Amino acid sequence: METIQLTQAEREQLHCWVRRQMYSAAQARRARLILLIDAGERFNVIRSKLDCDTNFIARWKSRFLADRLAGCVLAMWDVCLVRIANAKSRAFLNGRFRKSPPTVRRTGASENWPKNSVTSLI
Repeated sequence: METIQLTQAEREQLHCWVRRQMYSAAQARRARLILLIDAGERFNVIRSKLDCDTNFIARWKSRFLADRLAGCVLAMWDVCLVRIANAKSRAFLNGRFRKSPPTVRRTGASENWPKNSVTSLI
């Protein structure tokens, strides 16, 4: 299996992601994965340690090789942005189509004009 050659700065950042609790568990898991690949572990060992499948390993390894640390972080933000966009569109559609239409009172033409309009000054 091909190993990943990490720089010292990348290795320190990945160890930081593994140790810190302010990062998501998914990001720490991806960091552990990259560190295990860098250590030369086989896919079977990584699968048992991280309780993941081969597709997960191959996907994140290829993303890391393509974009280095940014590949791990940007993919996480892409997912977050999609979730936020979906939640906002769901909220908009729920508010837009589940409410009953407003009732319109038609009493007269004079009541439709604002009170401080130009016509009141004439």
